[in-house]
Order: sequence, then structure tokens, then C-alpha cells
Amino acid sequence: METEAGAPVMETPEQGLIRARALVLKYNPVGTNLSDELIADRRAEALLEERAHPAVRGKTPLELSR
Repeated sequence: METEAGAPVMETPEQGLIRARALVLKYNPVGTNLSDELIADRRAEALLEERAHPAVRGKTPLELSR
């Protein structure tokens, strides 16, 4: 880890874990499930694709490549 001035700083593994957790919480608040959000986003995108291209509805990528 480095300070704002760019000087190296030593820390214990516990301190590093605390710092890492704080960094994650900055982007992923408590109660947020990133995997659920990703799945919901992909399902919404798939629905938009199906509406735009009805011929692909229900087909797997392998079926579409034939």
C-alpha cells in the first residue's frame, strides 16, 4: 500500500483485510448481492434481444450457430 504522497506503508494482514473490506464496501454497499444484480441484468438484456430478434427465442447459442 502507498500513501497519497506515494510513500510505501507497512501494514499487518489484518490491517490489509480491514482496508480491503472498506474499499469493497465503497462500491458494494451492505445488503447488495452482486451476483443477483448480474443475473437480473443478463436476463433483462436477453429479454430485449428476444424482443428485437423473435427468431432466436428459446434457442441455445449452439442451435443458432448451425
